[in-house]
Amino acid sequence: MEQQKIELLPNAKPITTKQGRWNRKYILMVKEELDKLLKVRFITPMQTTEWVFPMVFALKKNSKLRACVNYKALNKVIKKNRYPLPFCEEILDELAGHEMYTFRDGYSGYHQVKIALEDQLKTTFTTP
Repeated sequence: MEQQKIELLPNAKPITTKQGRWNRKYILMVKEELDKLLKVRFITPMQTTEWVFPMVFALKKNSKLRACVNYKALNKVIKKNRYPLPFCEEILDELAGHEMYTFRDGYSGYHQVKIALEDQLKTTFTTP
């Protein structure tokens, strides 16, 4: 499986961003989401790191919680990816005439992108 590298700009320094306050009613919902990610070992607890970003949340239309991490500060110090996603029409053209094809699970979304081991500390997040 392909791994995503996080290449920093020259002279980039580690970033620590503070966690904001949350409404108490959402804290249990976040805990449930994090417990699921811990159970499948998608995330692992960290004791300390110089790179820390705040977790934020958004309510979906079905009133469930979407856990996100605010990586705006990180995005400012990384080299930009020059490989845009292909157009849907190009993908469909490639599929035409084939009996079978596979696709990524839309439910998991970005959880399918593996971060390179040496860059995982740059994706650390905090919660209340």
